[in-house]
Amino acid sequence: MIIRQAKKQDLKQIAELDLVLAMEISRKDFFKKDETILKKMEKPYLYRDFKNKNNIFFVAEEKKQIIGFAGGHIKTNLKFFKIKKVGFIREIYVKPSHRHKGLGQKLMREIIRYFKNKKIKVAQLTVLTNNQPAFKLYQSLGFEENRKKMVRRI
Repeated sequence: MIIRQAKKQDLKQIAELDLVLAMEISRKDFFKKDETILKKMEKPYLYRDFKNKNNIFFVAEEKKQIIGFAGGHIKTNLKFFKIKKVGFIREIYVKPSHRHKGLGQKLMREIIRYFKNKKIKVAQLTVLTNNQPAFKLYQSLGFEENRKKMVRRI
């Protein structure tokens, strides 16, 4: 198994995993997604994001199959923030059959290393409060809880 920067030819497999991830999140999230619309939108968004120079994707590959990926981008903060640029880890996914083997941690370390090499001093991510496995992974990598977003039906 290797971790490497994603290539254009990986996008089809990443898009398939990204759709699975989006649906997994939707089942846990307050904001449910329409799977039919999501299937139409996910791939074009991914291809667009891949072309953007501020975005980065890493894949975990085994036997020419993508078994996990992580994606993020470099975000510029508003001028009044002291920290001008942040590495935002947008998504990470590992196939269920490959979980609990340290793969998520390896993908996270790789994207963090990428941000460090770009002179980014802070990495940020968002996690659902009911996604305890992800929450524990991020804490094990030194991430700290900073804010809570609250929602309610009206």
